[in-house]
Amino acid sequence: RSDSIEILLLVGEEYYLDENYPKALNIFFTSLKLSESLNNSTRAADAANDIGRIYYEIENYSEALKYYNRALDYFIIDKNEQKQGGVYNNIALIYYETDSLDQAVKYYNDALKIYEKYGNELELATIYHNLGLVYMNNNEYKKAVENLESSREIFVQLDYPKYAANTTNNIGRALYRGGE
Repeated sequence: RSDSIEILLLVGEEYYLDENYPKALNIFFTSLKLSESLNNSTRAADAANDIGRIYYEIENYSEALKYYNRALDYFIIDKNEQKQGGVYNNIALIYYETDSLDQAVKYYNDALKIYEKYGNELELATIYHNLGLVYMNNNEYKKAVENLESSREIFVQLDYPKYAANTTNNIGRALYRGGE
């Protein structure tokens, strides 16, 4: 039965990538139900996270938050901190989109702690970038520039020139908006 869950998750992912969200949701819900019936918290977490992603894509943020939190609970049970970091990032994105900037900062910082612990440089760069955007939208330009510069430095080290360039552009925007 665990193989069935894995197959369902893979098929659901294909529908997700094709933007066939109703079919993807149906498959992910089936996967979640089956995972829970088998007490497979790892796959239940994945299914709940996938459901959250779809609701995020269709801008149903309350349902996305509900399923991200459900995924988070399972990842905590499994002691899978790296995936917890991913969910914290997803939750922060929702709070960013809904202008709950203090909440976004809280969840980005939760993700940051995890990624720092594991040395996940690419994720660190992404979180610093996202934090920079939150601070910029909150008119906290100094904090925005600090985070964006941290992001750019990592992107340069990792040889991601497009991301480094985009981050440099956002640093310029933050400096301009801050009057520098």
